[in-house]
Amino acid sequence: MARWMMESGNLADSAFVSPSVRTRQTFQIFQEQTGHSVKTEFPEDLYLPSPKTILSLTSKASSSSDTLIVVAHNPGLHETVLELLMPSSLEIGHPLNAAYPTAAAAVITLPINAWTEIKWGIGMLKTYMDPKRLKHSLREA
Repeated sequence: MARWMMESGNLADSAFVSPSVRTRQTFQIFQEQTGHSVKTEFPEDLYLPSPKTILSLTSKASSSSDTLIVVAHNPGLHETVLELLMPSSLEIGHPLNAAYPTAAAAVITLPINAWTEIKWGIGMLKTYMDPKRLKHSLREA
């Protein structure tokens, strides 16, 4: 997944990562595999967060950050992704509607100038990938 994010040009310049051991380890591996280090915060509120908590934390991201990665837990992360998207952003039957597996990545474009402007229902899904789909696409290549 790290290589896919790097090769697709979807690397962040800052990160909010859950303080859990597993998410810290996952993000460390991600940074090692991409060779891309970013300013990282580990907010306690990101451990099993609600969508409202994720939105609130995201609204406080540094104004110098253009792209943010959030590494957290389900079901809150999946619900947040769905709530951020404009209803027309997802096709019927898109896999993101049903699940958000471990290590999945949803890249969302937001029409905002500052993180304080983030709100529900304004995002467009730029791209989505999960480990199972990536493995399948690599087999077909």
